Amino acid sequence: MFARSSLQTLRHPLPITPTARPHLPSTHRLLRFSSIHSTKASTIPQAESEAHDILVQQRRNRPIAPHLSIYQPQLTWYLSGLNRLTGITLSSLFYLYFLSYAAGPITGLVPSSAAVAATFAGMPLLVKGVTKMGLIFPFMFHGFNGIRHLVWDQAKALDLKNVYRTGYGVIAMTVVGSLYYLM
Repeated sequence: MFARSSLQTLRHPLPITPTARPHLPSTHRLLRFSSIHSTKASTIPQAESEAHDILVQQRRNRPIAPHLSIYQPQLTWYLSGLNRLTGITLSSLFYLYFLSYAAGPITGLVPSSAAVAATFAGMPLLVKGVTKMGLIFPFMFHGFNGIRHLVWDQAKALDLKNVYRTGYGVIAMTVVGSLYYLM
């Protein structure tokens, strides 16, 4: 029965009444009554030296952006820059590792887990600590700051007080987490 009624609707569609469609003026009427203003630019032939002088004068009148040193440094600047640097560092390390792994059969230097562990075990204690900190810190900071950004994506903690609070929290968790994994 439902199929029969839907077929009848398809065979005899409802008539479109003038009130069913919004009244839109034709494009011809719009173009006829619109006022489009245009001005033609005129050019004056000049010597190349005159054109260069005009260009130099225009550049002198252009406003100059202030140097960053006049602004007061803020925590948000440093955290934003550090987040970008740790992201670049981590992605570069991943690319280098996987490219070396892919090129391993060609070069004969396969970076297997055993080879990496043996190399790391042979390092002096100070070099081990610096290497571990250099690897742990970007992971920790980028991870905790990523969680901070996920909170912001939920439209939470966006006022200035909470932005600074979460920033200091990211710094604290990064230091504590890095020291924990350093031990």
